[in-house]
Amino acid sequence: MEELTNNEKLPVTVVGGCYNSQFTVSMVPTALEYFLFYFGIYNNMHTFGTVVPECWSWYMVKMPETGSIATIGNTGTGWGWEGEFCTVGAGDGWISSEFFRQYGENGYDILGDNYLQTQTKYISQFRE
Repeated sequence: MEELTNNEKLPVTVVGGCYNSQFTVSMVPTALEYFLFYFGIYNNMHTFGTVVPECWSWYMVKMPETGSIATIGNTGTGWGWEGEFCTVGAGDGWISSEFFRQYGENGYDILGDNYLQTQTKYISQFRE
């Protein structure tokens, strides 16, 4: 990510996948995960023994003069589909696309309002 060259043109980044925005990671718990797991203790860091100093989303936001102004992603397991259902079925693809639809088509240009409307639409769309 150090090679990004968007130079102060900071987007809102929406990322799918698992644990990209898990903000409870740090060097010590992720380093301990491997050793604790060996003794049958699981500390739920989900880094599989890889030392992770911070989450991907925070790394994007904290990069000086590049990266993103805000990053939205999963703090736990993501829920996605493959193929044609990637953006129409419930899960990461739908809600990520809906976020940008709310901005572009419905004019929600305040981040918190947009995210609230996106979640509200998700709940009404996939209630059952």
